[in-house]
Amino acid sequence: MAKNPESPLEPFKRALAHAARSLAETPDLEIVYSGEGPLLTGNRAVLPHPPRDLTPADAARIRGLADQMALRIAHHDPVAHARTRPPSGPGQPIYDSLEQARIEAIGANAMGGVKGNLKAVMEHAWARRVFNDVEAMANPPMAEVLSLMVRERLTGEPPPPMAKALVDMFRGEVEAKAGADLDRLTGAVRVRPARRAGAGERLQEDVRPAGLPAEARAVARLRHANDHADSTHAPRQPLRLG
Repeated sequence: MAKNPESPLEPFKRALAHAARSLAETPDLEIVYSGEGPLLTGNRAVLPHPPRDLTPADAARIRGLADQMALRIAHHDPVAHARTRPPSGPGQPIYDSLEQARIEAIGANAMGGVKGNLKAVMEHAWARRVFNDVEAMANPPMAEVLSLMVRERLTGEPPPPMAKALVDMFRGEVEAKAGADLDRLTGAVRVRPARRAGAGERLQEDVRPAGLPAEARAVARLRHANDHADSTHAPRQPLRLG
């Protein structure tokens, strides 16, 4: 009996899983495709189903989602992060967004392919958003603004076109209040390629993984970065990309 022909998407899925496990330095990383994705739980990465007619843009975006999760497994220290994370208030989402920007910068600065994939995720996410300057002033999305500004400092990548107006709205105030601290964050991400038998190229940090003094100072100064924000408002959650 003839075997059913393999789906054209299967080679893409196999290659993606292999690359993600290598980037995460986790051979047992489980890659699952589901409508629940993107979602990372422990060593289980859930990605959205690739469309039947996979375009280069779709492929880059899905690879980028996998790269985000793999880099988080490899370079995020939850214990260190929790130890220096603000206990409550708007500082938490800002702090989390700075950590995510740091994690992604490690991969983007070391591998051009990863940088392109992460850019595809970012641009896809922001292309689906509608910018409203009145709403932004009433409820400033500082976690997102800070994440984009730190990403720009660490990788040289400007904000996506759809996010530029939002970042420019708050850039002057952020630079005045915490620009020097954000500049010091650039010293927190220095990477070098290293070799390990059987794992191919991996990424290794030279310095502190999380809880950086400059990062903590930046968060403290930006917790109330917008004078028009009501301190009683619940903190906005970081943008979920994808």
